[in-house]
Amino acid sequence: SMIRSQIFRKMKALTDESPSDFIRNYRMQGAKALLQTGSFSVKEVAWKVGFKDIPHFSRTYQETFGHPPSGVNK
Repeated sequence: SMIRSQIFRKMKALTDESPSDFIRNYRMQGAKALLQTGSFSVKEVAWKVGFKDIPHFSRTYQETFGHPPSGVNK
């Protein structure tokens, strides 16, 4: 078992990201893939990748990719 600060240091050293940034980026990549299929709405994708607050999901998606999730090319 590792303490929280050790996990943070190891993740930062290996990925140059904090654990929360790593998880958020992983979720955003999954969301992008789901949106590109065209099979799901933005709300459904947000729920599937673990966001309960749709506006927060939209803001995070736009910050990550530079465009809103509703503007994903299908």
